[in-house]
Amino acid sequence: MDIIKDFLMINNQTFKKTISSLKSNWMIIFTGIVYIILNTAIFTVVLSIFRGVLSIFAGIILAIVSAGLISNYLYLLYNIINYNRMTFQDFKDGFKYFLRKVYTIFFFAWIGNYLLSLIQGMLGFNAYILNNNNNGIYIVST
Repeated sequence: MDIIKDFLMINNQTFKKTISSLKSNWMIIFTGIVYIILNTAIFTVVLSIFRGVLSIFAGIILAIVSAGLISNYLYLLYNIINYNRMTFQDFKDGFKYFLRKVYTIFFFAWIGNYLLSLIQGMLGFNAYILNNNNNGIYIVST
């Protein structure tokens, strides 16, 4: 029973701190929405400009921009959690603060995606059947 009481007490305190932080830093919600819209717009513009061989540059640009936006958002959340405030200087500093860490995660995700696509290529059509989410009927000629 002490575990349940401790669990409820900790979550009650956390909930109160969350509500208090959200009241004083309500702009973080709209910051996330703006970053999603901005990231989508940048994807559209960059992918329409860089085509063909230049798509390699588009991938690098998009990864850096996305990592910068995610880094900024994580830094703003970090400051809200630790200091219960968000300033314009935090906004300016956040684009670089976690950039290398987020970009490294993007790189490992790309490597994982590449390796999984190699495995999918080895499996052939069976991977398509396993990966398809539709519940349709497949006719496979033998």
